[in-house]
Amino acid sequence: MARKGECIFQCRLPFTPGYEFVGEVVDHHADPAPPWLVAGARVAACLTRMGGYREYANLPVRLLAPVPDGLDTLAAAALPLDYLTALSLLTATAEPALATPCSSTARPAAWATRCANSALTGA
Repeated sequence: MARKGECIFQCRLPFTPGYEFVGEVVDHHADPAPPWLVAGARVAACLTRMGGYREYANLPVRLLAPVPDGLDTLAAAALPLDYLTALSLLTATAEPALATPCSSTARPAAWATRCANSALTGA
């Protein structure tokens, strides 16, 4: 919808759509920096505002999650917001135990949970 200009929120020009992204760390100034935050590392984020489709972003480390080796970039880009939506639905309407990742998807789900929690709490 946002790409068609049919968005409900944040449609002031200039407008850059996209709540999530996967990218490569170019440089960082985090001090102290987590061990995974190095130039060339793949990271993902679920942003609190649109802007994920831009070429470069300057974001706080707390919004980033390292993308595990072997996880496809397209899948990694889709996971944070889709998972956040599903997790929000489960935690708002279901038993808490249902929001716990099942064993068959534990690695991607754990990673997506980290992305989702960063977006929800800013931590």
